[in-house]
Amino acid sequence: MDCFGVMMEHRCDVYGPGVSGTDAGGGVQLTWPTVRTADVPFLLNVSPAADQDRFAQKNLIGPVTGATFDTSVRRGDKLVITAGPSLVGVSLHITALKVQPGVDFLGFSTVVHVTCEQVV
Repeated sequence: MDCFGVMMEHRCDVYGPGVSGTDAGGGVQLTWPTVRTADVPFLLNVSPAADQDRFAQKNLIGPVTGATFDTSVRRGDKLVITAGPSLVGVSLHITALKVQPGVDFLGFSTVVHVTCEQVV
């Protein structure tokens, strides 16, 4: 890991790809049965002001953004926070990502920016 890795204060397990099935009520249920990568360093931008009430469900986390050097993450993957200053145990669904090339002479790897929503 390069010198910028110290900024990645969270650790996540990345599950993917998602598999859709049918639940007992006939609805579509998405599951992530496979751990693609474990103990991935992440920097998640989590603001306490992001808690929202949606559809009568209180205290849902709004969009969580973050960054990682792991280029294996994909849109649709699930992140489970395993360590960090916040959200440990929370599952996040990656809804968008952007890959930004690094700057080799600074030892700065490719950065993947992610946008996630909480999985309940």
